[in-house]
Amino acid sequence: MEILSIPETKTTPKIEFNLISGVLEIKGISIPEYPKDFFDPLLKAIERYSDRVPYTTVIHISLFYFNSGTTRYLLHILRTFKAITQAENSLIVKWHYDQGDEDQLDTAKDLETVVEIPFEFVPVESTRN
Repeated sequence: MEILSIPETKTTPKIEFNLISGVLEIKGISIPEYPKDFFDPLLKAIERYSDRVPYTTVIHISLFYFNSGTTRYLLHILRTFKAITQAENSLIVKWHYDQGDEDQLDTAKDLETVVEIPFEFVPVESTRN
């Protein structure tokens, strides 16, 4: 499997991970009742990915609401990527956030500090009502 694709639901985000190009997108709302069950396929894909990491890995995170269970898994996912990308590889994390939501930006900055990976913060106009 070269692409992991998990569709978005009312409580889980869309996940698209191209294991060849090294691009991961996590987008939507993430409040799964059982975070382990939801994130397990992604963690298994990252494990397969670690055998052939391309020069650049790009992670796009566009979560406009997420719970503490998701936060724990985001930390684990980001730390795993940090561990598998070597010095000669590039890891880029782009955090897309609602430009009017300072709390969301502050949370993302806290995650950036904890995982010790520089994030690129990308403000987006809200499409939510």
